[in-house]
Amino acid sequence: MNNPDRWTKQEMDFLTTNYADMTAREIANKLNRTLIQIEQKAYKMGLRKTTKNVVKSEERIKLIRQLLNMVRKSAGLPLFQCKMELGYKK
Repeated sequence: MNNPDRWTKQEMDFLTTNYADMTAREIANKLNRTLIQIEQKAYKMGLRKTTKNVVKSEERIKLIRQLLNMVRKSAGLPLFQCKMELGYKK
């Protein structure tokens, strides 16, 4: 039986390749390791989850503005009235 504290090169390569896109639980199941082992090793290796599927704040604001303008145009309302209807304060 392998020492559970020792990681093979193949395991570390798999973790490095897949940590950004797979959940830690999925990786744990694939490698037959505990969730804690995966999270600790990823931390020690400096691995981080990507933000490729997360919309950044600036992009989010731009999308909200575009949506607000679409709603405003389709409803025929002035912008300030749309903002008031949405509870915008400023």
